[in-house]
Amino acid sequence: MLTPAPVIPHNLEKKLEAAVKPFQREYDTLTLGEARRLLARHDFRMPILCSLHFHGNGALKKVNIRENPRLQKPSCWQFAANLTIFDQPWRAVRELRSPSLRWIVDGQAKKHREDGWYQTHQQSDEELDGLLQAMPGFGPHADLNIQSASMLMLRLMAEKEREARVNESNHQRLKRLARPVPSELPAQMNVEREIALRWAESETAKGYPPCVYYPFEFLPEEERMVVAYRDRHYRGLA
Repeated sequence: MLTPAPVIPHNLEKKLEAAVKPFQREYDTLTLGEARRLLARHDFRMPILCSLHFHGNGALKKVNIRENPRLQKPSCWQFAANLTIFDQPWRAVRELRSPSLRWIVDGQAKKHREDGWYQTHQQSDEELDGLLQAMPGFGPHADLNIQSASMLMLRLMAEKEREARVNESNHQRLKRLARPVPSELPAQMNVEREIALRWAESETAKGYPPCVYYPFEFLPEEERMVVAYRDRHYRGLA
């Protein structure tokens, strides 16, 4: 039931830090009174609009941050967040990591559906509702990591499938699901599963069985191992 692993740039935190440092320096001369007038109603964190820019090969090129004290709605290429400006850059990077991951995963989930990847269509309405009830909610303030980003991808796909069923006729659904599925995605996932299971078997033999965060225990064991592998692989530990 897992969807393809979200593609998360390995230099995400490095690029976030490169954008955060000069942004914070812009407020070095701000007086306490000015800070209070500007940020008191925002719990002394600066509302921002952030955008991620990628190279043609998909690697993250740069991160742009601009202040948004009037809480303007982000454009389709932006996301809104709040940033601590009177603190160490690492704290601001941590604040931006989750909304960055959410924006990346949301965009990739949309692309999968546009490309005809409707994996959740195989489930009945009851199974789909049961899946959504079992999965974590990932609210706007949830702290995301690689494992939860993978689960968020699945949740977004399941939510869109349920939404589509509500708003389409049986004929429209059959027509939608008749589209050819991108053959490379199932192949990539099969290869990933085989590698992940070999890795899990090796780690277990060493006495270090892989573990997955408890909110994901509803997944079958093999899929839990794949999620654990994705996390370790991203961090260069597998």
